Amino acid sequence: MAAHAIAGTNRRLVEYAFRQFTCQGIENVADASGPDNVIARDIDRFPGGSHSKFTSSCRACHTIMDGFRPAFAQWTFSNGFAKHAYVVPKIAMNVDEDTSVGMKMEPDFVTYKLNKNATVFSEGNVSTDDKWVNNATRGTNAELFKWKTTSGKGLRAFGQALSETAAFPRCMAERGF
Repeated sequence: MAAHAIAGTNRRLVEYAFRQFTCQGIENVADASGPDNVIARDIDRFPGGSHSKFTSSCRACHTIMDGFRPAFAQWTFSNGFAKHAYVVPKIAMNVDEDTSVGMKMEPDFVTYKLNKNATVFSEGNVSTDDKWVNNATRGTNAELFKWKTTSGKGLRAFGQALSETAAFPRCMAERGF
């Protein structure tokens, strides 16, 4: 948590989980044909003024990461602590997270950082809870993972979905031997 949930928007947690439990980097899982309705407001749809760059490059990773990212919606790391929204007190300002045991939540029980930078693309997705969707089910990902789960709620369900993929036992065997 200290390495991947501090600051940022919890996308690194998704990328790290894929790398550690399926031995696949997000660049191997990227799928430009995935939907963009799960991509958050902090991702520009016209980077450098070009929508085609977004559709051919940015969307490929973000449709996967942002689909799974709500699994971590109630988690952050600051002030030396992993913090869960149901356990720590709600505070008024994001900067106070670094000096308190609380966390800023917006909306209730969703860490503020998931929905920050709302003006980059205001029509982007807003995380309101920890329900996630699996957009890594098409093309080569279908054969690589053989997913049993296409959506879920919370971190436990995300971990279970990863553990049920065809990539998980291969990865664990690779790591073990």
